[in-house]
Amino acid sequence: MRAHDRHDLPESDEPSHDEKAIRLAQASTTLRVEQLGWSRADAADVRARLQSFADDWDDPTMDVYDAL
Repeated sequence: MRAHDRHDLPESDEPSHDEKAIRLAQASTTLRVEQLGWSRADAADVRARLQSFADDWDDPTMDVYDAL
């Protein structure tokens, strides 16, 4: 699946929450919510869904996966 730039999409073809999360995951630099085309509600929803594994994500032993 290719991440789409918001300008590549017709207005009626808004990306889903999952597509937006994939786009964020593929980003190699820090992005602002507005640059992703997300609303504050979209960002809050994604943050709430990801919160359940934040402790694992932030665990220093997980750094080995960054090299992959």
